Order: sequence, then structure tokens, then C-alpha cells
Amino acid sequence: MILLISILGFSIGGNFFGINYWYFEKLSQEEKKMVEDKLKALEIDTIRIGGLWYDANGINSWVLEDFFRLCDDLDATPIVQIPLNSHSVDEMLSFVSKVRKMYNGRVIWSIGNEPDIYQRVSFSWVKKESLKEVMRKYREFLKRFDRKGDMVMLPDITVVWRNARLLTPFLNLNPDVFSIHRYPFNNVRNVKEIFRDLDKFYREILNLRKLLNLPIALTETNLSWNWNFHGYLSPEGPYAALWMISVYLRAIALNIWNVSTWSTINDSSLSMLMFKNGEIVERPVYEFLQVFKGIPRNLKEYGLSKDVDWVILGRSLIAVNRSDEIKLLDIHNHFYRLMPLSVERFDENKKVFERRIEK
Repeated sequence: MILLISILGFSIGGNFFGINYWYFEKLSQEEKKMVEDKLKALEIDTIRIGGLWYDANGINSWVLEDFFRLCDDLDATPIVQIPLNSHSVDEMLSFVSKVRKMYNGRVIWSIGNEPDIYQRVSFSWVKKESLKEVMRKYREFLKRFDRKGDMVMLPDITVVWRNARLLTPFLNLNPDVFSIHRYPFNNVRNVKEIFRDLDKFYREILNLRKLLNLPIALTETNLSWNWNFHGYLSPEGPYAALWMISVYLRAIALNIWNVSTWSTINDSSLSMLMFKNGEIVERPVYEFLQVFKGIPRNLKEYGLSKDVDWVILGRSLIAVNRSDEIKLLDIHNHFYRLMPLSVERFDENKKVFERRIEK
């Protein structure tokens, strides 16, 4: 028996559920429409066009047009990454001007992508810029950039955000939202390690919140960054979905401003959806994220434990049983029977969603 009752006052903001726009370039218009129809099942708040490739190589106009069309069709706010790596400040400002002429709706600006790894990556198309050089470009760009009331998020770092001493220069840039990326493993060795990471994630964000007086956005996350890592324990497997749902539940409890999964389509093992023989294959992460569809935005209660995570959202309960055993969840004398390794959603006492992982 599990008894977890915590009365708290959190809410889910209007930018919380996000995806990353990658990789759409090689899709036909018909295929893009098929992807769009699938994404409607997730009720997306934001769509981010970003990543290291776009940061170093820029974003073509026709790609932006397709991106904004998807944002409008899904009624989602675009997060537009301003290319930084190997780009001058003049080029960055020119890109902003191009986007503003192209799109009249609300835009959230993101500057660069993972500048803390520019000197570490070995891709020939990435310029090995130092953080000192990056900070110089940040300062000059922001000095000349007319926000026009738009929101700016930065620095989209993936490593140094865990180091309090290294955060000060970024905070001096006065972003509206502090944006980070988080990929827990190079390779996943076992299921226990996957689930142990959830507690690590919770502690890391708690520590970060103590250092910031800013909203926190997790603009890229997945069980692994390695798109060549396939198999049962990879981002394309069922345990990645359980991990992702528990990340979302913790992010709600931590009052995180945005969580954006990487990625959407055809990025090998990292994507929620893949085209195969003209049909869309739904990965477990995509299927499981549908559990959040239609939920109200007020959070009344939550519980996080070794084996079971759950939240009450309005009149709905979403629960994750990450153990190999059946668990009973007792909330105000209402007992919910949770199948092993499952994500379940209830509307009052009626179960409306379940998926069990077959071992």
C-alpha cells in the first residue's frame, strides 16, 4: 500500500508542453500534414525550431515558412532560435528582421544552442568558439536588439548550468527565461539507472531554482542524446516513455516554465514519430504523452516516490507505476490499482488510459 498526500498550489502555465521541430526538411507536404494530424493529439503549447545544425548553418526561409505554418495550425507559440555559432551580430540581427517580416504572431526568441560545448564538438561545420567570444556576441547583440515586447530565453546550455559559479555571466544578460538542455546518459545500462535519474533530475532543478529568480525552460530533453543508440533501453523504447512522463510530473511539481522533448520526426531513435514505408510509426513516448491531453491547468495534489509518481490535475489523476509489481494508490480513501510498469490516467474513478510495458 502506498499513501502519499501532499496539498500544494502549483499550476501549469500556457507554455509548458513543447516539442522540437526536427527533422521535417525531407518530408513531402502530404507527409507533413500526416505529422501535424498526429501532433494534434498532444495539445502542444510551444514548438521550438533549434538545435546545433540550425545554430551553425542558419535556417532557410522555406523551412521557417513550414515551421510557422505548423505553429499556427497547432495554435502553438513558436520558439525561434537565433543562429549564433559562426554568425556575426549583424547576421543575427538580420535573421531577426527576416523573421519579423515573415511572421506577425507572438515569437519567443532563443539565442544560440549549447554554446558551452562549441569547443568540445568535432563536427566540421561547428566553429570552435570560446565562451568568452560567445559572451561578447551575446552582449553586443542584446545591446542592439529591439525586443519590441518579445520574450527572450537563453542560454540553452547543456553542461555548465549545474555549476553555480559559471552561471553569473549568463544571468547578467537579463534573460526573461533561463533555458537549459538535459540528456542524462550516453548509454543506458539498466532500468534501475533510468529510474534513479528521475530523483537526480529533481535535485538538480531544485538546486538551480535556488540560484535563479527566473522561469526555467527545459528546451531539450530525452533519455539519451545519441540518435544511433537503438533498442529496448534507448529513446525509442518503452522505458524512455515511462521516464519522460515522470520527468513531466516532476517538472509540474517544480513549476518549470517549459519542457520540450527532442525530437519530433525522423531523427532516428530520438523521435516520437518515424516514417516507415509511407506510414507513421508511433514511438512509446508519443503514445504515452497523450495522457496529458485535455487536462485542466490547475494542480491540486502530487506525490513522487521510489516506484509511483502521480498528480491530480483538476478532476483527473495521472499515475506512473515504475515498478515490476502491482501497486495500490490510496488518495482520500479512493484506491487505484496500478499495473506494473504502466502509465495510467483516471477521470474521477474511471480509467481512461493505460499502457503496460511487456518485459
